[in-house]
Amino acid sequence: MVLLDFVVGIPSPKLHVPHAFKPTRDDRGWFINPIGPNPWWTVLAALVPALLCTILIFMDQQISAVIVNRKEHKLKKGCGYHLDLFMVAMMLGVCSVMGLPCRV
Repeated sequence: MVLLDFVVGIPSPKLHVPHAFKPTRDDRGWFINPIGPNPWWTVLAALVPALLCTILIFMDQQISAVIVNRKEHKLKKGCGYHLDLFMVAMMLGVCSVMGLPCRV
């Protein structure tokens, strides 16, 4: 498509890439204050719903695991089973702290 655009001479918008790798705004550095203009107590207020969501997702995972792993299903757990649970726990912790949506 780029070759056709060049040969025919169709004026299409192009992405202008800067020559230097730097932040786009000169008044701001690489690191931005995560709280921003909000007061300090909003961090403490956000911890309560974040903790409740973490407990909810953890309990959902554990209840599902108990139902699936019953003796009557005769499942054989390999070494990847515990690694999977470990990764779910790590992702849940990281996503909860960073405020990201977590899909379990």
